[in-house]
Amino acid sequence: LVSTDNAYVRSSITTISSRISSYVKEVPALTNAVVQKNDLLAILDAEPYENKVNSLKASLDAAQAKIEAAQAKIEAANAKIITINSSFNNIEAKMKLVKSEINIFSSEAKAYSSELQLANQSLERINKLFDKKSVSKAKLDEANTKVQTTSHKLDSATAKTNSIKNKLEVLYTEKTKIESLKNELVADVKKSEADLRKTIADVKKSEAELKIAIVDLESTKIYAPIDGVIANRIAEPGIY
Repeated sequence: LVSTDNAYVRSSITTISSRISSYVKEVPALTNAVVQKNDLLAILDAEPYENKVNSLKASLDAAQAKIEAAQAKIEAANAKIITINSSFNNIEAKMKLVKSEINIFSSEAKAYSSELQLANQSLERINKLFDKKSVSKAKLDEANTKVQTTSHKLDSATAKTNSIKNKLEVLYTEKTKIESLKNELVADVKKSEADLRKTIADVKKSEAELKIAIVDLESTKIYAPIDGVIANRIAEPGIY
């Protein structure tokens, strides 16, 4: 209580301090000076807090660039996977067709093999009959021609079957390469997605740290919380 000639005046004291630690740079407020709410009372050294804010902003910019790069990489890899899946389906369709052709020519070769066996048996029988002069030379020639023609057809069907089988082997090799490439891309996408999730988590953490750092930087300037009079100024320039 402060005594006057005819009354008592009640006053309150508000202690003002900073939420951060730093060297005092300036103290505009003088002892016994009247101040209004939000008047600047003291300025602390802001350099370390400015550096922290700038560092966090730079880290966030770099992380954001990393996120964009990772997203672009994942998008490109997924596009490649779609293309590879299309190529894989095309190869499987080709393989199905080739297998069908192999079955056709294999069946033909099997039929010609049976036909050749019968032709050879017939030729052997006609040769014996010809030796006994029981059949004509024309009949013998016909049997020989039948053996030769069937043999050529069998060779052709066998060659086509082997050629198509070689084609199937090429398709198998191509299919294996495509599967391997797809597996590599899928693994790469999974790794990139894991890295992306980690980077996003780091960004959220850095954003939270940046908010605190900005508040700390703003706290280097101390303002009057209410109207009043500076009763006891302890802070002086150069004090920590």
